[in-house]
Amino acid sequence: MIPEPLSLYIHIPFCVKKCRYCDFLSIPFDSVLADRYIEAVIEELRLFCRRYHWKKPVINTLFFGGGTPSVLSRRQWHRLTDGIRSAIMLAENYEWTIECNPDSFSDEKASVYLETGVNRITFGVQSLVPGELSIMGRIHSADRVFEILGSSALSGFNSVGVDCIYGLPGQTLNSLHYTLTALLNFQIIKHLSVYELNINEETPFGRHQKILPLPNEDLSYEMAQKVLQISKSYGFEQYEISNFAFPGHRCRHNEIYWNHNSYIGIGIGAHSYIHPLRFADNNDIITYIQTITDGNPPVKEYETIDREILAREIIFLGVRRSDGIDEVEFFNKTGFDFQDYAGSHKLTLLLDNNLLTRNGRFWKPSDQGLLRADAIARDLIRYENIT
Repeated sequence: MIPEPLSLYIHIPFCVKKCRYCDFLSIPFDSVLADRYIEAVIEELRLFCRRYHWKKPVINTLFFGGGTPSVLSRRQWHRLTDGIRSAIMLAENYEWTIECNPDSFSDEKASVYLETGVNRITFGVQSLVPGELSIMGRIHSADRVFEILGSSALSGFNSVGVDCIYGLPGQTLNSLHYTLTALLNFQIIKHLSVYELNINEETPFGRHQKILPLPNEDLSYEMAQKVLQISKSYGFEQYEISNFAFPGHRCRHNEIYWNHNSYIGIGIGAHSYIHPLRFADNNDIITYIQTITDGNPPVKEYETIDREILAREIIFLGVRRSDGIDEVEFFNKTGFDFQDYAGSHKLTLLLDNNLLTRNGRFWKPSDQGLLRADAIARDLIRYENIT
């Protein structure tokens, strides 16, 4: 039986150059290796369908992430998407997203994406300030971003989005203001993701963290407030702690993850969730390709998502979203009464402090609550075993 709704994520790990802050699974682009990888990805999807006895599953949302999917050539993109589409069916109202970097994007590639069915595109801009781009190791320029966002080639997509980062070394409130307003002045943009810089010790930023001119906690908080203020002034609604959209332009694929619906992840390091199992692929590309060539699934690890884990995750993700937590859905998925699980006294205190609001069955974070989402989640999640 095919779970509904079902989503598909394809991981393209290749990048021209790895950014100094990046801890995503990515490797240098090599065209020959990319050709081998594409064939393995197509075959993994077929293996997946055979394993679950799915003839051609109907996919509601399809997301190509990375890495940098836009580094693939026109020939490689056609081979990949032809192979993927031969194994699935797209729902009537599907969403198909591709992540792009400005340095590897072109009007010609936009046409190719549209021809193959892509209807949503996002650009990893991160900043429009030359010094900030340089310290991050980004290889595109602000001028290139302006050129792309002003191109008529984007007009065929249902939704165009941009990603930014705040909390960068040397970043100020004024430079953040400049980046956001310069981007949002392009009316083509309907989705905005703004993430706080998170430094992993294994990255160049992590290894040099002590000497980086990072903003202090107070300035980071002001930057988060600035993001909220500017996005709202341009008509964007905050629907998740880091995501803002015009009405009708939320990323439906991300909402699949947040709602704990079923999804397939294909490619190195990709995760899948078919309740009650969540599992991850091998993250070494040579091992991944060889395993699939041998006719075996490349899964490295499995995790059973029991009702206790599910309850914690629903709370953690729910307080990060404007939709909040539906206590009826919480009970249906976990078997726990939400108020008993979270603690009525804790919920009352959060209501009194205007960090949560309640509307019938829904418990939603306020604007200030979203800024303190992690602390709220820690307060509401319990870790003792429940029998």
